[in-house]
Amino acid sequence: MTRRWREATTERPLLGTVLALSGAVVMLTVGAATLLSALTNPTVSDVVTYTIELTAGIVVAVAAVVAFAFPREHRACGYVIASFSLISFFSRTGALCFGSMLGVFAAAALLVWSPAMARACASCGTPIRPTAHRCDRCGSWVPYPARARPADVFAVALTALFFVHIATALAAIGPYPFRRFPPVEVLPGIVAEAALLIGAVMAYRRPEENRRWGALLIGASLLAAVGPYFGFILGPLLGFAAGVTALRRRWG
Repeated sequence: MTRRWREATTERPLLGTVLALSGAVVMLTVGAATLLSALTNPTVSDVVTYTIELTAGIVVAVAAVVAFAFPREHRACGYVIASFSLISFFSRTGALCFGSMLGVFAAAALLVWSPAMARACASCGTPIRPTAHRCDRCGSWVPYPARARPADVFAVALTALFFVHIATALAAIGPYPFRRFPPVEVLPGIVAEAALLIGAVMAYRRPEENRRWGALLIGASLLAAVGPYFGFILGPLLGFAAGVTALRRRWG
């Protein structure tokens, strides 16, 4: 049983996964502690801090699990972990520095790691050339290899979503000295968050439809710019940059 487990984990980014999960635990612990201390009288600093740390911890943990379960996606997960670990570092607590540093080290381990896996057709099992998009034997379409997918667009769009989420959360909670926005004014931020998430995921999963998802990212960024607190400005700017990058990229 031990031998079988070792063989199964040989081609998986174990070091990067362990480092990322360790960093995520620190971020989640700091975020939960800040949330509990701010339940009675939350301030803007408290809301921003626990939103950053909890969101970063959850995203880093999920990315670590995805990188381990699907080794071909290690580059995209590495970019996401690096982005959110750096954001966590610039919060009020900095995730006690340790969580952010562990996340950055995990991202570096994932980005330099390279799985030695052969591509094969899911229908007939025939080996597939690295640059091929259809099986030469049965003609079935095969997914793009991970290195051909827009990992940078995916990571930048998720980072934009993060900033828009903070602005929307502040508007919905309304901690002193900020006012609480009515639901109608919070709605553009929520819709923009959903559109950024869909655009980021679909631009990565279906790179051949780059124009459609790039346009969605740009539209979501414009909507976030007119939402609560203008999406913290940086959110719409990053989303717009991700959309333009997706539109300019050539696939196939």
